Amino acid sequence: MTAKLDEPTSALDDRAEREIEALVTRVIRDEHLTALIVTHDTAQAERLASRAILIDAGRLILNGTVQEVLHAEAVRP
Repeated sequence: MTAKLDEPTSALDDRAEREIEALVTRVIRDEHLTALIVTHDTAQAERLASRAILIDAGRLILNGTVQEVLHAEAVRP
């Protein structure tokens, strides 16, 4: 089963964001789920994900570990 979350903490303060991230992490782990999390927050991606993809205008640009994607040349302006 897959959990799908679209910007799950975008309108929250820092404390609430961390609480929701902890809850999401716990549920995913305890229920043995795969999660698809859409976020523009790269720090959150680093905290929550093991893999990442970069999509631009509907095209897959990069697919790899979070570190590979965040530090790839294609991500830099």
